[in-house]
Amino acid sequence: MLRWSAENLQHEFNPKSIVDTTQPTGIPGGEALIALVDATMIGTSSDRSKARAWIHSEIGMDGVVMAASTYGNFEMMNRISEGTGVRASEQTRKSSAEWQKELGLDRFGKGY
Repeated sequence: MLRWSAENLQHEFNPKSIVDTTQPTGIPGGEALIALVDATMIGTSSDRSKARAWIHSEIGMDGVVMAASTYGNFEMMNRISEGTGVRASEQTRKSSAEWQKELGLDRFGKGY
């Protein structure tokens, strides 16, 4: 979705920013979005508070709500998929292969 959104809004998204936070994302509020996800997944309470304040200053309250909703939806979809054994389609694997290689994600075991 991020790739599609960036292209649709004509932003030059830098996918390497996902795995290397020293690189710019190329999208408005992108660095703050990544910080929010990282803080939510592995951060402390203090990290989450700072990330929420940063994202709010970057994209406003409506943006915070949209970001949190999107994060929650993806988390839900991933848990359902993993819990029920749903696997990615061949088309999905092919369309994401370049990104997986570019980001070094192909080093992880395949879940499909």
